[in-house]
Amino acid sequence: KLLNKQKFISLVYAEYSAGDETLTWSGAGHEHIIVIRETQKGEPQVEVIMTGGIVLGVFDDIEDDITQKSITLNKGDKVVLYTDGVTEARNEENEMFTLERLVEIIKQAPPLSAQELLSHINEKIQHYIGDAAQYDDITLVVMERT
Repeated sequence: KLLNKQKFISLVYAEYSAGDETLTWSGAGHEHIIVIRETQKGEPQVEVIMTGGIVLGVFDDIEDDITQKSITLNKGDKVVLYTDGVTEARNEENEMFTLERLVEIIKQAPPLSAQELLSHINEKIQHYIGDAAQYDDITLVVMERT
């Protein structure tokens, strides 16, 4: 049953278990998870993983649409979580930042700590936006398995 197509929220609920180095999540129409894995060659391997699910507030019965997924993180792996305000940030020409641009920035970044990578991505977003008005919230989380 359709509730209200005007008001909804996306969500990702994630937990990290240090015991088995597993990141487990359930998604409700939220942005993709980006995993950066260290490789032997020194070049990061970037994985873009759909969080899944359906946004909250549109339908009243979504129990069957919410699933749980998990991945194992290796030492040095980083995870980037972000809101749609990142990928939908607009510049002065009203062009969106896009997931592709975010992934490319991550791939091109030098080896950085989680905090440095967060700052690096945020600087690139702010530079892209320039003097344009901010359209939506911009939230970034970067975590690293040490």
